[in-house]
Amino acid sequence: MHNRIFSGANRHYRIKIIKGAAVLTLIFILVGTLMPGKDKIAVLLGSGRILNSVTEGGISHRHVSNKGRSRKKQLSSISLVIEKSGHFILFGCLALLLAMGNTKIFKLSLILNMGVLASGTEFLQIFIPGRCPQVTDMMIDMSGVLFALTLLWGFKKCWGYGVRVMRGGPR
Repeated sequence: MHNRIFSGANRHYRIKIIKGAAVLTLIFILVGTLMPGKDKIAVLLGSGRILNSVTEGGISHRHVSNKGRSRKKQLSSISLVIEKSGHFILFGCLALLLAMGNTKIFKLSLILNMGVLASGTEFLQIFIPGRCPQVTDMMIDMSGVLFALTLLWGFKKCWGYGVRVMRGGPR
């Protein structure tokens, strides 16, 4: 049974949606890169407070304070996790979208281009007040890219096999 989502005009719209999502992801990456240090800290601490208020029900404040961690350190560690996971997720999503949007792209060139983007965004932070480039951020970006491409490879390997079986092809 043939799936209509990947045929003809529907495939054309799927590619447009994927490319649009890739552009939006790139915009998120650039906004995060070009945001001054004080603004980024305020955004991250704000998101940390929101996240902390959601999880407050399961965490006892007395239990946390007995470990000697102040409230500010707790918020800063939450914002650090949000920031680093943002690097991983955004670069992984961008690589995934680019690989899905252009099936003829060579994966090594995609990895190299994402490496140039990761190093370029870190280099741009030299010129932004309150920001400094970090090699660890670039490594987290690239690990997100490699994870996403590995996930896509595994999905294609499993999914491709399933399509052949559904169409009555060789097993």
